[in-house]
Amino acid sequence: MSGESLLDLRVADAVTLLAVHRHGSVTTAARDLRVTASQVSKAVTRLERHLGVRLFVRRGRGLILTEAGMRALPRLQSIVDSARALFDGERAARLSIAAPSYICQAYLPALAIAAAPLMIRGLEALPSFIRAYAGEGLFDIALTHAREPLPPSWSSEEVGRVRHGLFTTRATAEALGRAPTPDDLRPLPFVTPVYVAGGEILMGEDRCPIPRADRVTGHEASTIAAGLELAATTGQIVCGPRVAARRHLESGRLVELQVAGWDLIDPLFLHVNGDEVTRRTKAQIDRALADLAH
Repeated sequence: MSGESLLDLRVADAVTLLAVHRHGSVTTAARDLRVTASQVSKAVTRLERHLGVRLFVRRGRGLILTEAGMRALPRLQSIVDSARALFDGERAARLSIAAPSYICQAYLPALAIAAAPLMIRGLEALPSFIRAYAGEGLFDIALTHAREPLPPSWSSEEVGRVRHGLFTTRATAEALGRAPTPDDLRPLPFVTPVYVAGGEILMGEDRCPIPRADRVTGHEASTIAAGLELAATTGQIVCGPRVAARRHLESGRLVELQVAGWDLIDPLFLHVNGDEVTRRTKAQIDRALADLAH
C-alpha cells in the first residue's frame, strides 16, 4: 500500500472485501452487510484503486481473490481487526450510539447523563449505515424511525414519537398568511437534504408531503442543523423534526408553518445489541427516552 492509499482507505471497504471473500458473491455479501450490491461493488472498486491491483476474478458463478488479492488479504484483515480492537478496548467504559444527526443533537445529552459513569460516543449515521454495520461492533445502540432488520443479537422497540414540520422566517410566514395551502408553498424555494454515499451526492428525504418534483429546490444541506441555519438566514422553507428546530423556534429565528391537514409524526425506535449492553444500562436509557417523550 502506498502512503496516500493508506490514508484514503476506508475500514468499511475492507470489511466489505472480507464479506465478498467469505461468500464468493457480491449479492450474498450485500445481503449479509444489509447494503445494495452496487455499494459492495463500489467498495471493492475503491480498494482496487487504492491498492493499484485487481482483487477478484470470476470463477464459475462465484468470485475468488486474485494472487494480488490473496497477498493483500492478511493486511486488510489486520486493519479490520485493529479497528475492532480499538472499539472493544473501550467498550467497558464507553457506550457507542449511532443515530441521524438531529437525533444525536437532541437526545445524546440526556443519554450521556442516564448512562453515567459510561462515556458516550455519538456517531452521526444514516439508517443505511446502521443496517450495514450493526453486526460489525462499531456501535452498541441505535436510534431510527423504523424497526430495522438488524442481527439476531439486537432488539428493537418503539420508545416515542417525533413530529416533523415546516419552518421558515417570520417574514416569509407573514407573507404567506395564516394556514397556507400546499399550492401557496410550491413557488417558494425549499432547503433540500442531500447525503454522500459511495463518493456520490444523493438526494435525501425530508418527510414533506409535497413531492420533490413539485417544489422549487433552494439551498442544499447534509444535516438538518445546517438546513435550519440556511432557512433562518435566507427565508427559505425547510422540513424537518421539530425537536431539531426547538432552539430556533425559542429564539424566534424560525417559526413553524401551520398547514391544514398535515400531521407529520414518525415513531422513534431504540435498537440495542443485547450482547454488549447490560440490562442496567438499557433500563437507564429507556427511562431517559421516556422522560424526553413527555
